[in-house]
Amino acid sequence: MRVSMFALLLQVAVGIRANTEVSSELDNSQKIFNFINVSPYDFSEFSRRLEILKSKLEIAELKDLHLGEVINTPDEVRKTAVDRLEESPKARSYAVEIDNALFHAKLVNRALVLEDEVFNGREFTSLGMAMQTTILAMLLPNLRNLGTGLNVLFGGCGIGDWAAEVALELDETSRIWCWSSSNLSTSLGEKVFLNHDLEDIFDVAMIQSSPDAEQMLAAAIAVRKGSKLKFRCTSPNLDGCSGNFLTTDIGKSVERFTAGQGYDMVAYGNALTPEELPAVRQALRKDGFALIPVCLAAYQGDTSGTSAPWYCSGSFWKIGQERVQDQG
Repeated sequence: MRVSMFALLLQVAVGIRANTEVSSELDNSQKIFNFINVSPYDFSEFSRRLEILKSKLEIAELKDLHLGEVINTPDEVRKTAVDRLEESPKARSYAVEIDNALFHAKLVNRALVLEDEVFNGREFTSLGMAMQTTILAMLLPNLRNLGTGLNVLFGGCGIGDWAAEVALELDETSRIWCWSSSNLSTSLGEKVFLNHDLEDIFDVAMIQSSPDAEQMLAAAIAVRKGSKLKFRCTSPNLDGCSGNFLTTDIGKSVERFTAGQGYDMVAYGNALTPEELPAVRQALRKDGFALIPVCLAAYQGDTSGTSAPWYCSGSFWKIGQERVQDQG
């Protein structure tokens, strides 16, 4: 198995020769997407093309074309992520994890993840890169202590690139659910991770550079096959959804997703209120933890339909089954 896995890895890696052709006109969404969607995916080439894009377009044009998040590569947001972690005395220790978080954030083709945003301007279907990198820096070291055969839930998951990046760290018996209330996010996530070739989804050459290359490649293949990362939506009366409950009703997901076993790790992309945290505790298995953005104040977003109707300000809490395990 070891020989055949690395033979496959080398076979895929040898095929990575990024197309370096540069379009002379980047004046519409289709041309821009074609330009930044490197196939096979190679982060270095993707980053190089974004620099060309930024040199051709003014900041206002980038925003008008819904490219504000596209140009936020992991390297671009590094300082922001570190600053966020160092703001909190309890999160400060995670700043040393930022380079590992950046490595994982580079592995998934961000152009595919943001395709809907580029074409339709919808900004609520994916997690911003600065926030994603900050969360990964906190999640990954805590996962190392949990062992194998894990049940992992991403609530308010969106398209799911952060879930896929975490999946690469988990053994073959672990399972991840990318759970959203909306079938829009679920369908977009399935399109990215189930309907493209492996080497267009992941930077296979970068995976090869990891000390855990064999395990990570096996995990990437399992994500592509749909056996490791499961997309679920539970809103009523929406195509492809079942269950009739929202992502705040985590207790109902335990039976439906895990047959009552509960979760070893829970992470939320959407904020919960302090009153909703007890249900999260009850959904955790022994020694499990949850990383939750806790809403302490709410404010209204715009009404254009391209962003969320409400936003929260607050802080991340790491919680366990018991309150004594909490960290703000």
